[in-house]
Amino acid sequence: MSQDNPPAVLDVDEEQDDARSEVGSSIASSSTSLRNSLLDYRVENGRTYHRYKDGKYVVPNDDRELDRLDLQHQVWLLALDDRLGVAPPCKEGAEVGRVLDVGTGTGIWALNFGDEHPEAERAPNVRFEIDDVEEEWTWSRPFDYIHSRVMTASIGDWEVYLRNCYDNLVPGGWVELQELDLFATSDDGTLTEDHALSKWCKLLQGASEKLGRPYISPPPLKSLLSEIGFVDVSLSLYKWPSNPWAKDPKYRELGVLQCENALSGVEGFTMASLTRAYDWTPEEVNVLLIDVRNDIKNRNIHAYWPTSSGSRFSSGRFTHSGSLLASCPGCRTTSVSGKDTGNGFYARSGCGPDSARSFGQKPSSDIALDYDNLRLRNFRCIAHSSG
Repeated sequence: MSQDNPPAVLDVDEEQDDARSEVGSSIASSSTSLRNSLLDYRVENGRTYHRYKDGKYVVPNDDRELDRLDLQHQVWLLALDDRLGVAPPCKEGAEVGRVLDVGTGTGIWALNFGDEHPEAERAPNVRFEIDDVEEEWTWSRPFDYIHSRVMTASIGDWEVYLRNCYDNLVPGGWVELQELDLFATSDDGTLTEDHALSKWCKLLQGASEKLGRPYISPPPLKSLLSEIGFVDVSLSLYKWPSNPWAKDPKYRELGVLQCENALSGVEGFTMASLTRAYDWTPEEVNVLLIDVRNDIKNRNIHAYWPTSSGSRFSSGRFTHSGSLLASCPGCRTTSVSGKDTGNGFYARSGCGPDSARSFGQKPSSDIALDYDNLRLRNFRCIAHSSG
């Protein structure tokens, strides 16, 4: 198991200059985005929301939120030292083939990754698909790298979600989870349980649990990934200051960006959650948020949000939850993928609609499992099988 990277220790900037950074100022976004003109939506309390799987996602999808997501992408870039991720596929000079970006937001990460990796399947081959990651994954080919960002409070069962990631990676592939802890904290005790910001975090946690998609702290995901079968699991921890209270120039800039990110998003995070889970009125939500915003901007409160970016390597050994690849020489399709169900190899996708078949209690004698290369030798799909 890889060694974790601990979070930084932040010193307070005792010589704060209000002119140096304008807290809460508008930060423009100029990225290319997937706009909601492509989406069906409904209006609720003055914000628009996805109608697909109506009610499962509590954050709006309007232009205000899309601009915030692009800003949040800049926060991640600054936190990760201008990298799109910490997994090996994100390193300079790395070559990667097939990539999946889950919870893609405006699409800015996928487009940036495509620009950095001309060898990958990318623009003009980048495709944006609207689907539910909690349903069965039906991809025809596995991925080399799966990138998942801020899916907390969007997933009902993380074990199922991560098993889907595992089953849809090539042997030796990587999954990276970039997650934000809901609960702001402070190292010096300047953020207390009596502050509106702390009470707001608890309210959102309770609402998310009541709605069936709880916020999850990043560290437990590490253990869950290991249990599923991932190896070389590492966790890199970061701090996003609530405003520019930190002395270090990088974290002061992070504070400027994160303050704007939080202020522009706090209503969207809260409105549907509290009105749906607790039957609050919009007016009650807005009254609460006055003090929450004040706490976020207060430089005497040295708060930060813990964030993590963890890279996980899929095991090179075949297990019941692993994947095998097979090639049928009678078809144009190059491969099928599946898993060992305990009753023989099961090809769940492939050359045609009839190719998904179980091979019975054990693979037939003319289909040999090559564990070293994770391949099925002498494989024929149902359509091209003589038997």
